[in-house]
Amino acid sequence: TAPAAKAGAASKAMAAVAALPPTARQPIDGLALPVTRDLWLSNVGDEALGNNGSAPSWKLKSNQEMTLFDIDPKPLQGRVVRAATLHLRPKGTAIALRGTVGSVGAEWFEGTGNGYEVQAGSSTFRSRRHPTSHGPFPAATSAR
Repeated sequence: TAPAAKAGAASKAMAAVAALPPTARQPIDGLALPVTRDLWLSNVGDEALGNNGSAPSWKLKSNQEMTLFDIDPKPLQGRVVRAATLHLRPKGTAIALRGTVGSVGAEWFEGTGNGYEVQAGSSTFRSRRHPTSHGPFPAATSAR
């Protein structure tokens, strides 16, 4: 990913974290972990061969389209995390009433695609690194 694109995505994510509504619980010890990279995947038709990486916004769909994002966990070193809260800010007027959060236990590659652009070296729904590694992510967990 180009450094300018990476910096832009990270600053947008940090702005979202910094702009928590007054009714939201503030982080304990002031610790908020910004998003460092993201990837938007789809399992629908030819979209499964492309990605939307380093996106300024994400769609919450959880079945056909999924978003992966990463944080830098270094500030958590030496701490015991008993709970965490994911703060999202709606782009429009629709409100997400529920969603699924999970983890991916495999390396993935952000990319910079738009409109599910096919990009060599980026992760897709069908490949961890298109086109050289085939198959889905091998290990994942989810919680509702």
